[in-house]
Amino acid sequence: MSKKPYDSLGIPPAARNEGGAELMRAAVVGDKLAMSLRRGFDDPATWGALLATAARQVAQIYASETGTPAEATLARIREVFDADLSSEAVAGTVTAAR
Repeated sequence: MSKKPYDSLGIPPAARNEGGAELMRAAVVGDKLAMSLRRGFDDPATWGALLATAARQVAQIYASETGTPAEATLARIREVFDADLSSEAVAGTVTAAR
């Protein structure tokens, strides 16, 4: 049985040039989410800004790659984000068909 190699992203250019610290790494392994995190900020509200920025960038990627309007993608992300935060679901489970 052969295993697929891990497909990692590159280091962001600003971090490569100026230094910094990686705060989050996430991978989908089968139907599970595998993550490594570090606190990174004194104020947890900064994580809200980080997650919002990531959501906006994901929406832009979907817009450029699929033609789906960024606003529609962002609305869908927000819908599932809110539902998952309110859910009793097991953390770390990724369901592709939501």
